[in-house]
Amino acid sequence: MFSLALVALTLAAAASPADAFFRMNCAQPVTTMRADPITFADARKSSCSTCQARSDLSNYWTPNLYYRAKNGSFHNVNQIGGGTVYYLQRRGTANEKLHAFPEGFRMLAGTPGLRSYDANSLAQRAISFNCLDFSGKNSGEFTSIPGRDCPNGLRAQVFFPSCWDGKNVDSADHKSHMAYPDGEDSGSCPSSHPVRLISIFYEITFDIHSWNSQWWTPAGATHPFVLSNGDPTGYGWHGDFLNGWDVSALQVAIDGCNQESGVIEDCQSILPLRTNEEMTDCVAPSRVPEATTGWLKTLPGCNPVSNGPANAVPVSGCGAPTSILSTNQASFLRSDIAGWQPIGCARDDGAKRVLTDVFTNGAMTVDTCTAHCKSKGFSFAGLEWAQECWCGNSLDQSTIGNYACDMECQGDAGQFCGASQRLAVYKAGNYSPPPAATFTVAPAPPAAPTTFTTKPTSSAPAAPSTKPTTAAIVNKKSAAAGDCSTACVGNGAQACGAGNRINIYQSTSSPSKVNPSPAPAPAAGWSATGCFTDNVAKRVLTGAGLWAGQPMTPAVCQARCASLGFKLAGVEYGQECYCGNSLVNGAAKVDAAQCSMACKGDGKQKCGAADRIQVFQRTTAKREHRRRRLALEAH
Repeated sequence: MFSLALVALTLAAAASPADAFFRMNCAQPVTTMRADPITFADARKSSCSTCQARSDLSNYWTPNLYYRAKNGSFHNVNQIGGGTVYYLQRRGTANEKLHAFPEGFRMLAGTPGLRSYDANSLAQRAISFNCLDFSGKNSGEFTSIPGRDCPNGLRAQVFFPSCWDGKNVDSADHKSHMAYPDGEDSGSCPSSHPVRLISIFYEITFDIHSWNSQWWTPAGATHPFVLSNGDPTGYGWHGDFLNGWDVSALQVAIDGCNQESGVIEDCQSILPLRTNEEMTDCVAPSRVPEATTGWLKTLPGCNPVSNGPANAVPVSGCGAPTSILSTNQASFLRSDIAGWQPIGCARDDGAKRVLTDVFTNGAMTVDTCTAHCKSKGFSFAGLEWAQECWCGNSLDQSTIGNYACDMECQGDAGQFCGASQRLAVYKAGNYSPPPAATFTVAPAPPAAPTTFTTKPTSSAPAAPSTKPTTAAIVNKKSAAAGDCSTACVGNGAQACGAGNRINIYQSTSSPSKVNPSPAPAPAAGWSATGCFTDNVAKRVLTGAGLWAGQPMTPAVCQARCASLGFKLAGVEYGQECYCGNSLVNGAAKVDAAQCSMACKGDGKQKCGAADRIQVFQRTTAKREHRRRRLALEAH
């Protein structure tokens, strides 16, 4: 079972030197859906989490953000990075005892239906938005979603109450058993809620800048964005926390992790951590059968847009799904392909492929791949990296595991086609569906997807001055010319080899000196460190996990790593971004020419290569800090 440990969170801030804390990275969201059918017992049975601490299987939920088009349709706004949760040791007095969350504990911060602001409300002061602009021109903190572009992301922030009544682990509104201290994020607890719990704070950063060219102002609003609960103001931003910690382990961390650095790695002796690969492989499909990515006619759950100032009223009977699939029915693999049955997600290795015959067409879908493998007489079909189709007649079952085959297909964003080194495997034969089981959707904070995909455009390059050749080829075995029949991704009218087949050309012009690829020019505030070896099993930058699916360039990756507070940024395989504060796991510097793969976001720039990462170091320490809660101040 998966832990639904994160919908969307990121955090970049600094704590007071008077208050110790630890900062826990969560590599990515686990799932996104409108239902939250999880209990403490469910969470503790989970097999994985995207968050670092092995003892933590908690659930952290927030709404997501959508762009609202002039024609009334909606598109999910991409999230920058995975997430970070701060566990802050805030006390009313120097010797006040801080307690771990008890078993079964749950709480909600914020009110989804709010559409107006009361400055006297501690709960509303705990909600804020930070417009990130590393140039300093548009930066600032706001009580609502600001009507301006934020070049480095819009950060939505929520601080949870820390005063507990000492009796109830939950309440009907998920709030009444908790209260804020008199300073909102610090100070004394009220007598009605005398027990002080560890403080938690998290936030999510949205890439609203990518929609700047389509900016417009709807009636009654100051920007074209709306939360998935139908809120364009931001006053209804909220967070839901369901405790999944090993309670004794959290208490040990609270008592013993007293560093002011906030670096969780400093606490590994008492708080063991998951590996980056363990976190990035933890993904669960949505159990609510509704479209949530791409262009939508309505928000998920058909939540209406409500400008306020009156509180929003929930709607029902609009035709949105009211039940959820059981865990054995929800899958990233399709079960409706005639003559094929889903097997699972396999870990694939470039040195030893799970399946051996590869096919690409520039618009891959599950239907296309299974049809191709069937036409070639293969009994297994697999999809990888959104665009690759692999076929074979045997399968090593040991490669199948709890992996994330969650990358949207190149030819249809409504389907999933594996992921990086993750193969979605199908087997020829009739499919027997699992027993039907549905459950009523419980009221929960609306959630929405965190990634989107676009089809790449292509144009035919000028024909090179070459001719077919068989000269100077080792281990040569000729094949019929018709075997090299796979359409090129860059130009479907041309052929680019096939599975285990390669077209070879020889230049007819005089060879010229080839200069090594220069290191890409870093953005302001960054310097190029060099090209280094990397390994999927032991990454050399481990601070924030894999971030991909973007129009990647070094600058895009650098902005992301800076927003998370890291010193190093690295680009790899044309479209992957990694962050960290130091190079680890035996990183070895190699010739710059080995980092020669074109960036997905700009073909004129280079973004590493396979198992080669181009690393940059931050040369300025300027960061966006929270002005109120987590500024450098004494309490």
